[in-house]
Amino acid sequence: ELGVLAAAGVGIAFLLSFTMVPALLGAVRPPDPAFLERQRHGLVSRLLSWLGRPNRRRSLVVLAAAVVVTGAAFYSVSQIRVGANPIQYFKESDPVRLDVEAIDRSLGGTTTIEAVVNAPGGGLKEPEKLRRLEKLQAEIEALPGVSKTLSVLDGYKDLRRVLEGGQASAAKLPDTRPMAAQLYLLLEGDDDLDAIVQDDGSVGRITARVRMSNSKPLIEAMPSFDAKLLREFAGEDLEVTTTGYIKLMVNMERYMVTSLAKSLSLAFCVVAALLFLMLRSLRLGVLALIPNLWPILVGLGIMAPLRIELDPGTLMIGSIALGIVVDDTVHFLFRLRWHLD
Repeated sequence: ELGVLAAAGVGIAFLLSFTMVPALLGAVRPPDPAFLERQRHGLVSRLLSWLGRPNRRRSLVVLAAAVVVTGAAFYSVSQIRVGANPIQYFKESDPVRLDVEAIDRSLGGTTTIEAVVNAPGGGLKEPEKLRRLEKLQAEIEALPGVSKTLSVLDGYKDLRRVLEGGQASAAKLPDTRPMAAQLYLLLEGDDDLDAIVQDDGSVGRITARVRMSNSKPLIEAMPSFDAKLLREFAGEDLEVTTTGYIKLMVNMERYMVTSLAKSLSLAFCVVAALLFLMLRSLRLGVLALIPNLWPILVGLGIMAPLRIELDPGTLMIGSIALGIVVDDTVHFLFRLRWHLD
């Protein structure tokens, strides 16, 4: 929807630029001569005149400074951090962020990550598989930002503790499949159980509550955790995959990096082709590409030392900067070519 609206906006702006704007210009009074004279001798005008004054020594200084800044920007871009946590979009004093942090402290988290367990043939009633999942649940609870986990294993332990006198030491998983089946039968009908396991015990989930305000370490740990699941829980008898909002943020971070590279590469190719076509000169076209890419590179390079993360909001800056610079480049080089001709 955002793409369709953006394309429609560009099309409408193009249409108005060639219809309404010329009509309005015919009715607009020309600027006052005194105003134009002040513009010619203003601070900005003097600065532009000084920058445009030909000087070989100054050209070498500008080139040397550009090389240094470009090298520093390349290094800085490699240090830029990617983030998809929407809480970071708000200032630390913003009520939305403060409320989320308060809920995180009081209730143990505002979002979850889910480990979906697929154990065909009622595998969630088999003690061996339950013990493997018990170890996995402990590992999930030890992940950064996770405050509590919940699964059918907790139901087994709580029910067995109650049946054996309420001692904390009795909160154990069933030792045999018949015992597991009996405990599962007693648990059936409980609303909480229905939310975490399928009726026949073939599919279940381990729900981990996560503090949204402290999810960055967990997002960074998720790729290695998913790789571990792929190694240890990818069999036909027991398969575990992760999902949930935190996994969505992990995927979003990967998508943003690849999307940035693809979109800028595509925009670069389209802009280059249009510049070559408009200027009718390969040399001027190549020259025009430098000021179009340099601001984006430097802008990304500045983000790292300022601790600004690459997120869906800042990701759009590159496209906006490219659009502005292309517009200025077309005006400047078209004027230059007009004077050269």
